[in-house]
Amino acid sequence: LGKLYGLTLEKYPDNADWLVRAGIFYAQQDDGEQAEKLLERAWQLSLEQTGGRMQIFDAYLGTLGQLEKLDKLQAVASKYIDTEFAPVAYASMAEVKAKMGNRATAVDYYRKALDKSAGNESLVYGVLVNMAKVIGTDEAVRWCNDKLAEAPDSLPVITVLFRIYLMQGEPNKAMGYVNKAIDLIDPETNRGLLV
Repeated sequence: LGKLYGLTLEKYPDNADWLVRAGIFYAQQDDGEQAEKLLERAWQLSLEQTGGRMQIFDAYLGTLGQLEKLDKLQAVASKYIDTEFAPVAYASMAEVKAKMGNRATAVDYYRKALDKSAGNESLVYGVLVNMAKVIGTDEAVRWCNDKLAEAPDSLPVITVLFRIYLMQGEPNKAMGYVNKAIDLIDPETNRGLLV
């Protein structure tokens, strides 16, 4: 597979999608230096070609985190906290703070990521799942409950609560959220079910 990526990148050196695929492959092969190089190039190309793509930014920052290049991750992410990429930037910086043992700042950054995700259900969902995984479910549940008090029909929040309670072995609580989500899903849309 490495040979395939090498040949493909020779043929398409400015294709951000192939750079991301190759970068992720090399990260999985424990070739962090090559993974970082390819994903950094993919991010730069995506900025030049399309103004940037959230998935590429996330892959780049995620790889920096896996490689424990926390200072570089923070430096890159902090450049984008006032842009459309702020949710991923803040969530990535929150992971760094959590790894460094600074839970309070991690929680603050996750809350900023969620605030910056407003209006984008898939971003809200992704940040909440990441938050629950990295700093524990208590803060994610607290945020979800605060949001449900404001907007009781928030499907991403309900979905996260379902998954959290299911993971915690509380199927009765989880089913309550599944039932609420099913009631909210319009059968005429293509949203699908939760699981």
